[in-house]
Amino acid sequence: PMNYREIPDSVLEKLVIEKGDTSAYYDLFVSYLDYSPEKFLPYALIMANKYNYPQAYYDVYDRLWYLYGNPDSLDVTTKKFALEYLEKAAQKGHAQARQTLEEYLEHESSVATR
Repeated sequence: PMNYREIPDSVLEKLVIEKGDTSAYYDLFVSYLDYSPEKFLPYALIMANKYNYPQAYYDVYDRLWYLYGNPDSLDVTTKKFALEYLEKAAQKGHAQARQTLEEYLEHESSVATR
């Protein structure tokens, strides 16, 4: 794999699940860039919901968006779920989430006025 790490993914996964280790989370994210987005999604959900990690809230949104390839392809329920995680990331001070949310709201506003 292109994103090889010295620490095996299984060790990183355990550190994320059991300890909420943010360094392991980052390394796992990089390692999983070689795989499809749904492989990393459970770890983002764990870090967001169990450890309240702002980056993980954003990653849940991002992985869902990436998984579908086109935001318009998301079903209504999944789109709502993804946006809730984006909003949580923004509320927790995640700068990229704030910017993404602002851009999304501007886009939706312009579509609604057409």
